[in-house]
Amino acid sequence: MNIKRDGNATTVTISTELEILYSYNIPVAGWVYGKGYFKSNQFYSVTTSRHINHYTRGAAVRVGQDWIYDLLGTITFEVPGGIGCKGPWEVTR
Repeated sequence: MNIKRDGNATTVTISTELEILYSYNIPVAGWVYGKGYFKSNQFYSVTTSRHINHYTRGAAVRVGQDWIYDLLGTITFEVPGGIGCKGPWEVTR
């Protein structure tokens, strides 16, 4: 797993087939191998929209925010510092 931070935008490369963009700790966009970029159809802020458009280069399929949460709910991962995440709601130490 690779984590790249750029201010309040964080890109987490979970595998060679999945990447998620977080803006202010909310998963708002991503990339799936063989499918391309997706972005939430939920509006959060002008800054978050800027993060999404920069990340997706303006070319992304719109999906529901719940779809992104469901996608994350299918995987388990840990980030540096010993904090893990199983799905979008359950943070573990």
